[in-house]
Amino acid sequence: MNRSVWRVYIMCAMAWHRLDTGRRLGVADNGAAANALRVLRTLIHQNTQAHTVRALIAETNIASRRTAERAGFTLTGPDPDTCPDGANQVVALRYESALR
Repeated sequence: MNRSVWRVYIMCAMAWHRLDTGRRLGVADNGAAANALRVLRTLIHQNTQAHTVRALIAETNIASRRTAERAGFTLTGPDPDTCPDGANQVVALRYESALR
């Protein structure tokens, strides 16, 4: 492929389960999601002529925003697109990582 920018849509970085009592049990991330983004960035770099990987993340999705930052992505601002947050569409924030 000959794209200069690849978009990565991050829906969630961690899985959370609610019990009937309302108590949350979190699944420890241990950096797995950030590592997966790093691997994806490497694969795109090695197999395409892309210069940038772009992630659009819902403004309300704090966990995914932190994951992108841990993976070396930088917030570049709001995007004209929106992202889903439950039944609502919310502001999409653009995170980018330069490849070249």
